[in-house]
Amino acid sequence: MQVQRITVKDGLSQSSPYHIFKDSRGFLWLGTLDGVNRFDGHRFRVYKPDAGNKFSFHGVNVAGIVEDKNGDIWIGSEEGLNRYDRKTDRFFLVRTSRQKRRTSPFYADEKELWFSSEGEGIMAYEFKTNRLRRIGTYAHLSRDFDYVDWTTRTPFGDVWMLGPKGVVRFDISSQTYHYYFNNTSRNEYGSPLNVYSLMVDKQNVVWLGTDHGLVRFDHQRKRHESFEWASEEEELGVVFSLAEDHNGQLWLGTQRNGLWIHDKATKRFREFQYRPNLPESLKKYEFYRVYVDNTGIIWANSDPDGLLKVVPNASMFGYLGQAHPGQPQRNLSDPSVRCIGEDGQGRIWIGTEGGLDIFDRKSGLIRERYFTDGHNVLKYIYRDSRNRMWVGTYGGIMQFDEETRQFKKHLFDSDSGSRTYVRNILELPNRKLLIGTPMGMWLFDPVTEAYERVPLLKDRNIFATYLDKQGILWLSSYFEGLYGYRISKGKWQKVYEGLDDFNINTIREDAKSNVLWIATEKGLLAFDKTKKDYRLYNEKDGLANTYIYGLLVCEDDQIFLSTNHGISSLDIPTGVFCNYNLSDGLQGYEYNGNAFMMSSRNECYFGGVNGVNYFFPSQFRKLSYRPHVYFHNFRVNEEPFEVSGYINEKNIIYLQHDQNTFSLEFASIDYYSNGRNFYQYYLEGQDEGWVNASDRTYVRYANLSPGKYLFRVKAANRDRVWNGQERQLLIVIKPPFWRTWWFSAFYLIVVAGGTYLIVQGRLRRLNRQQQERLKIVLEAQEQERKNIAQDLHDEVGSRLATLKLYLSSLTNFLKDNTEAQRIKQEAFDIITISMIDIRRLLRELNPKTLEQYGYAAAVEELIGKINASDQVRVSFECRNLPDDLPKDMQMGLYRITQELLNNTLKHANATEVTISVVPSGNTISFFYGDNGKGFDYAKASKGLGLGNIESRVTVLSGKIAWFSSPGNGLEVTIEIPYVRSQSMASSE
Repeated sequence: MQVQRITVKDGLSQSSPYHIFKDSRGFLWLGTLDGVNRFDGHRFRVYKPDAGNKFSFHGVNVAGIVEDKNGDIWIGSEEGLNRYDRKTDRFFLVRTSRQKRRTSPFYADEKELWFSSEGEGIMAYEFKTNRLRRIGTYAHLSRDFDYVDWTTRTPFGDVWMLGPKGVVRFDISSQTYHYYFNNTSRNEYGSPLNVYSLMVDKQNVVWLGTDHGLVRFDHQRKRHESFEWASEEEELGVVFSLAEDHNGQLWLGTQRNGLWIHDKATKRFREFQYRPNLPESLKKYEFYRVYVDNTGIIWANSDPDGLLKVVPNASMFGYLGQAHPGQPQRNLSDPSVRCIGEDGQGRIWIGTEGGLDIFDRKSGLIRERYFTDGHNVLKYIYRDSRNRMWVGTYGGIMQFDEETRQFKKHLFDSDSGSRTYVRNILELPNRKLLIGTPMGMWLFDPVTEAYERVPLLKDRNIFATYLDKQGILWLSSYFEGLYGYRISKGKWQKVYEGLDDFNINTIREDAKSNVLWIATEKGLLAFDKTKKDYRLYNEKDGLANTYIYGLLVCEDDQIFLSTNHGISSLDIPTGVFCNYNLSDGLQGYEYNGNAFMMSSRNECYFGGVNGVNYFFPSQFRKLSYRPHVYFHNFRVNEEPFEVSGYINEKNIIYLQHDQNTFSLEFASIDYYSNGRNFYQYYLEGQDEGWVNASDRTYVRYANLSPGKYLFRVKAANRDRVWNGQERQLLIVIKPPFWRTWWFSAFYLIVVAGGTYLIVQGRLRRLNRQQQERLKIVLEAQEQERKNIAQDLHDEVGSRLATLKLYLSSLTNFLKDNTEAQRIKQEAFDIITISMIDIRRLLRELNPKTLEQYGYAAAVEELIGKINASDQVRVSFECRNLPDDLPKDMQMGLYRITQELLNNTLKHANATEVTISVVPSGNTISFFYGDNGKGFDYAKASKGLGLGNIESRVTVLSGKIAWFSSPGNGLEVTIEIPYVRSQSMASSE
């Protein structure tokens, strides 16, 4: 089991959490004597009374914690019921009494909350009606500050509670109380007992913690069994707390007698020990509460020193050191371990600063000890191919004799005070031992017991030696890199030299990938023997510390490393490191060089300054727990953001355009990783991709543009197993009003409307200007016509008349001349026709009828002559035409009519023409139609005819529409605005 102690140093507000509850979100709630604490596995959120804040927690003595179906937390105190509302992150007090009475909630469903109330009994609070109702009249709640209420509602329809003596069962269906182990006349079973805790198991058996141990009570059969002794030597004493774990075992918290586990099947007790690498005992604490959460973790308040967390079935390192003062056979001769080896019998040889200890792994005891007098310092332990044990020391090596149980020395330095020692021993293929020292290398022949100095790397400090599967000898020299030699027939052929930037402490091989794994002061090297290239793993890759002493390559593609900051493991395929600390059972954080080994059973050993750790790599499987992420401490523009609800309960946040800098903290709810979690986050719309945050849980984004930003976070446990379910928060930064769509639309409308009005005003001005110009032109034309007409009348007409008189006088002299009379008559005819044409032209140029009698008379006169020809029939209708119709309008209408008739007579071959002029409201409606051959208006030439008509309509501010097609005649409609005079309108 993995154990961790959590105290006020870790953020707990007070060291006596008497009430423990884990909610549906995964938070652990702790009721202390100084506020309520919410724990996520990393940090504490503390809620305390605040007189200036009505939404703070009310009360001092927490008496119970439960959760309702909506996810709200109810906490009882002497002030009443405190409801923690998740959405708003606030407390709301429900007073259950006018006086201060301890209130202890113990059950909640979708309708109501049940609680024990001091002096009032069992009560219920209905959520919808906010009303209180009494369920039972009795409930015992002590006034002691450290009193823990064990009232429990069971699935069997009962409520069990403590009494001043014994226990009480309340039958919900019958509303009756039943007393057991009571000292009153109402007692139904058992002698009086002082009961401090109770628990009802799944078989409806009640377990009681008393002042004399544990009691098993089967109330249905009226039987009980007492357990006063934990062992033959030790009594249980006062059992303050009880809890059942997921394996059906009972956990018992006692009064300064430790923490015990009771197996209900075997009826045996075993004491729970704290860390095996520390001599600390749990017998100095009072365990008022033991709680087992939904994941199987055991929480116990080790009063007065905080909270104890126990994780069952956790991966733990075995430990051998000096943690058992009462069991000397488990203690090393000295805690500082310098070398480790294994003999042919599977015993572990541990060389310490105080001697050589032979550890029997099966019994877990040290069976033999050597060199405890301190005269021999052990540096290296080695077993050769013949199972002979060799020990490296100062001046040479020693061989162990199994029969005599003695060590025989073989010195290469005759100086008894030599400080040259054997750092490593390696057997070569010729069965000679290669001895590495700070002064170079020697070869030792076990047969001749003779040394031979190796001339290569002479006087070099040989740190590490290793012989790979291909027979290549790899050596390292202190800060002089790596050397590779192939030895054949006594000759050494160098095959590699390099890595001189590293101090190499250990060399091992992964034969499957042809890679050497090398421990250095700068991290872990993966050296490819084929490519002669390497990759360096360091703290950036997740390694806890770069100074590596020893490494072991395991069969399941794992490498375990001993460092200056504990033990680490590398998963080779993924390149992911896992770092272990004291809570995992480490002897300490500092380890030693040469103090590592893998046994014949593939069990790993690492020695340090406080003992040795041992473990099977297969036991250290990755944690499967996938932590959930929650948000907190959301700040905008460096200030706490006042949001309508708690940030962790929000999925979307709206900000104004000037609230474009925000920061946020996040954390994972993880009680297994001991705070060693990893995170990745991604702000869509800002980050280019996922950001590896390692264990950092704070982000800040500044000067963001308006828009939508989805913030995504995912977490991994300490083994970097990622939670597939992300925590997401949508942050919407609203644009300023001048950048909103509605403002843009309004702006476009205003601009478009303004532009339209300007354009229309401009067009109207241009139209007016054009009308004025046309009017001036037309007036000039009319004036010119009048001038021409006057000239024709005055000049041409009088001259023709004078010419006629002259011809008459002339012909008087030729009366008898027939030819002269004929010429005279022809000349008269020509003059008459000319005068008729001139009069017609005068009428067209300056129609006197129009001036004297108006439009209708002038048109009637015009069409009368056309109808007289009997070739074209013109129908004319002019009804209710105002008398005060302006002269220019009458002239315009007349010229339009005249032009249309001229076009019909010249081009249309029509036989019928219809003209209608009718006032309609404030307009004069003009219609013209003929049955001629028609034309295509779009293709028609806009000559003087059509152009003059449209120009006159424009001058009159009217609208004209042409309806014609080849073979279908012509229709023309004209609407001319006309505002009648006030006098005329009133007379009508």
